[in-house]
Amino acid sequence: MKIKGFNFFVLTALFFTFLSCTNILTDDSKSSSANADKVSVSFNFSSVNRTALPSVDLTNYVYIVQYKLSSETEYTISSAFSGNNNISLSLAAGTYDFTVNAYNSSDTSFSTPVLTGSSTGKAISSSSNTVSIVLSAVTGGTGTVSITLNIAKSLSVTQVSAVLSDSITNTDSGTKTAVTNGTTYDIFTYSNTEVPSGVSKYVIFFLYDSSENLVTTYVDSVYVVSGLTSSDTYTINGTTFIATVTVQKNGTDWTDSGLEVTLVNTTDSSDTVTMTATTGEVGS
Repeated sequence: MKIKGFNFFVLTALFFTFLSCTNILTDDSKSSSANADKVSVSFNFSSVNRTALPSVDLTNYVYIVQYKLSSETEYTISSAFSGNNNISLSLAAGTYDFTVNAYNSSDTSFSTPVLTGSSTGKAISSSSNTVSIVLSAVTGGTGTVSITLNIAKSLSVTQVSAVLSDSITNTDSGTKTAVTNGTTYDIFTYSNTEVPSGVSKYVIFFLYDSSENLVTTYVDSVYVVSGLTSSDTYTINGTTFIATVTVQKNGTDWTDSGLEVTLVNTTDSSDTVTMTATTGEVGS
């Protein structure tokens, strides 16, 4: 079984320049064009290998920036911006809190953000005027997950079931479905259109042979943005495993025991792995 890690973030770089006047905060809509500096907002999507993530087209969203002095309670709200990802703000030196929300362009009332991120206690001065904000998916929505397995025909897998889970361990409660026969690989695709957004989920695959014996399992971690599809394709060429053995003597780790553990493939006795205990834990 291979367990996949995942990571999801969108990096927003906000560049702020300050006024030398004594005003603490000036709404950007009221700032003179001569004093207001352009705030360049750039987004970079970074994914982790082998994780089902959405393809995010950031130009499809409308953004609003909220900002305030950290000592204050009321935020100033920027005008909505999109497309060129530019906004103008005028700020005096101080310590600020920032929040960025991204909305679908169809959400003209800006009632339901899809992505959000914040940075608090950011010191703004003439020599420090960059704020980096990580955006993540907002919970409460749903998206789609589509994962395709290419399964080597040598494994003789005829049926697969899949379970959406909150953890990497779960029993098979899915429905076995026949694979689609191919030349070198057989194919199975899991799709779910109602996956909660903004939370980490796992899809656990159970692969069976024609006698309904479990051949192997596979786990894919997924992360969904509301309204988008998170997809992944993985090729399974053979069964794999991860094993950890702890050798103890009288209740404590026996790190120099020299003991060996041999794992044998039950369908091929020549396929073995031997692990020698040289430390408290031994892993394949």
